[in-house]
Amino acid sequence: MEMDNDSGSFVYFIQEMGNSDGLIKIGKAGDPDRRLRQIQMMSPVKLTVIGLRKGGHDLERKYHKKLWRFRAYGEWFVPDKKVLAYVRRALLARVCECIIAVLKESGGKPSPLIYH
Repeated sequence: MEMDNDSGSFVYFIQEMGNSDGLIKIGKAGDPDRRLRQIQMMSPVKLTVIGLRKGGHDLERKYHKKLWRFRAYGEWFVPDKKVLAYVRRALLARVCECIIAVLKESGGKPSPLIYH
């Protein structure tokens, strides 16, 4: 497992809301909601977070490196099926992280939140 020195950070995937053909920004932030608001102020279109995963600079760099062929410019990537596969994996990993957190909070006992 990779060690990432940004333990309070998230890697996010941002795309134009409602446009599956829109470019996808892959970045990192300690507060993804705040970062979305910052990017939104510079964008002429409505944006949304389509994926989120705990991790910092190392994980962000890994995504950028693996997906370099699909880079449009900067941290923006073409929504190719391979890019979208990374978004789906990040979402699945985030769901697993949340389930583990709920289990830890409940002392390892199943929580009604998991079953609803």
